[in-house]
Amino acid sequence: MSGSVKQKSVIPMSVLAVAAILCGSAAQAAPPAFCKNYANRAVWQYKVMRSTPSCQQPPSNFWHADRTLHFEWCLTAHPHAVNYQSHERDSQLSACNPSYGD
Repeated sequence: MSGSVKQKSVIPMSVLAVAAILCGSAAQAAPPAFCKNYANRAVWQYKVMRSTPSCQQPPSNFWHADRTLHFEWCLTAHPHAVNYQSHERDSQLSACNPSYGD
């Protein structure tokens, strides 16, 4: 019986934690100037990927040339998430093209 009481109290706390994270991230969304730079870099990274045969991937939410879409997503995201996306594209490009970043 005591196990079921613990489960009941854990579920609402986890829901509250997720809600707090979601609400907090909106307050910490990336600023427009930061997002403009991010969007320009994301499109540049996409063009590098498409022009490098060993790196080519199909367009996706991660890899695409829509600057506006990148910008609008960034405005809703925490700066850490935005930086992660950019660094992840850099990592993927470095892995498939050893001269990337030179």
